[in-house]
Amino acid sequence: MLISDKTIAGIMLDLFQLSGIGDSSALQKISNISFLELITGLMRESECSPIMIVARDANFIKAESERLKVTLIEDNSGRKGEIVGLKQALANTPSDMLGALITPVTYPQVTKNVYLLMCHVFMENPDRIIIPIYKGRRGYPVAVPNSVLDDIRGNTGIQYLDDLLRAHSALIFEQLVNDPGISRQFRSDA
Repeated sequence: MLISDKTIAGIMLDLFQLSGIGDSSALQKISNISFLELITGLMRESECSPIMIVARDANFIKAESERLKVTLIEDNSGRKGEIVGLKQALANTPSDMLGALITPVTYPQVTKNVYLLMCHVFMENPDRIIIPIYKGRRGYPVAVPNSVLDDIRGNTGIQYLDDLLRAHSALIFEQLVNDPGISRQFRSDA
């Protein structure tokens, strides 16, 4: 049980197609389960609410997001960075939430323990950006406080999540984890 009655939103980013695949990264599968279903399950077990996926071509994942009861946000920005889609997602979140747990959908091999740990550490440090680190490499999911998300809601000119994190580097807390999946992005062999 989480230690606060404030929520942490779960936001997945599906902002590019895998080359040669022809559909959304969210629909790729491990052990016959879509990345979207895997990550949605982890976010639910971590008590994230609401759970959303931001996609450039929502038509590919509409049926799966409806089946999983995940809010689908279509990013129609024309590939202007991740922040436009995040801004659209944040319009669907409670204004008093602690923040958001954000991950690209191409990181489906992160364990449940990492999601639970990230939420727990974030609840204890709600003004910090929590980034998992494994053997010196940063990864996902990243917990971002509402105060930093306000920069996304505003017009700061920031286009990418990495730029947002650099702009708030003094707030970053690197949480050591024992999970290589945090930095293992799925890549198509096609």
